[in-house]
Amino acid sequence: MKYTGLVLDLDRTLIRGEPNSISDKDINAIKQLSDNNIPVVLATGSNYDKANAIHSILGLNTPIISHLGTLITFNEKEVHFPIDKTTVKLLEEWAFKTSTSYTKVYNRGIDYKGNLIIDYLPYVNPKEKDTSNVLQIIFCIDDDDKADCFLEFISTNKLSCYGYLYTSYIVCISSDADKGMALRIVGDELDWDISRFIAIGNYPSDSSLFDEVAKGIVVRSNNFEIPSMYEVVEANSKNVISQVINKYFYKSGTAGLLPQL
Repeated sequence: MKYTGLVLDLDRTLIRGEPNSISDKDINAIKQLSDNNIPVVLATGSNYDKANAIHSILGLNTPIISHLGTLITFNEKEVHFPIDKTTVKLLEEWAFKTSTSYTKVYNRGIDYKGNLIIDYLPYVNPKEKDTSNVLQIIFCIDDDDKADCFLEFISTNKLSCYGYLYTSYIVCISSDADKGMALRIVGDELDWDISRFIAIGNYPSDSSLFDEVAKGIVVRSNNFEIPSMYEVVEANSKNVISQVINKYFYKSGTAGLLPQL
C-alpha cells in the first residue's frame, strides 16, 4: 500500500527519554515528509499550547488534535466536544463530597479546586479565557480504591463521559469524543483518505486512532499486552519516528516517494 499521511501522538511517542525531547533525526524526517506534501497530524491528550509549540518546531501547517480529541484546531476555526453541563455538575459534586482536587480545562483557560495538575500550568494566566466549553475535568486520584469508586459513580449514574486513568489522576472527557473521531473529522474537512494513513502512538490510549488508519504502530511504553495486529517499536530507540518514516514513506518502503536519508 502507498501510505499518504502520518498521525503522531506526542508524549511517550514523539517526545521520549530523559529529559523529554525530540531527536533531530525525527524532526528532520517529519519536516521532509511535510515538505513533500505528506500531511503530518499531531493528535495528543495534552493541551493545545503544548501541541502548538511542537507543531511550530516541526514547521507543520496541518490541524492539531488536542485534549484527547475534544479540541480540533484548524487554521481558521476550532471544533469542540465539551462535556455536557449536567455531567460537569455531577462530577464536581462528587469531587466536593470526596474532597478531591480537580482541574476544569476549557478551550481557553482553566479553573481548579485544590491542587493544580502540573501539565496545565501554561493555562494559568492566559491572555484569553473562554469558559463556555469544559473539554476535560482532571481529578487528582492516586488511590486504586478511590479510582474504582469514581468509575463506578460514572457508570451507576450513566454519565456521558469517559474516564482515562493515569498514574496519579483521571481525565474525564465527553463520551462523544476521542482522537479517532477527531481524525475522521479532519479527514472529511480536508478531503484526506485517512484509511491510507499510518498512526504512531501508545496502547491502549491511541487505539481509536489505530482503528481509523491503514497501519497502527505502537511505541511500547507500558506492560500492556499489545494485539498482534499492531506493529511494535521500542520506546528506548532514539529515532523511532524517523525509522518508521524511512521504512514506510521512502524508496525502500511502500510509498516510493522520497530519497533514502
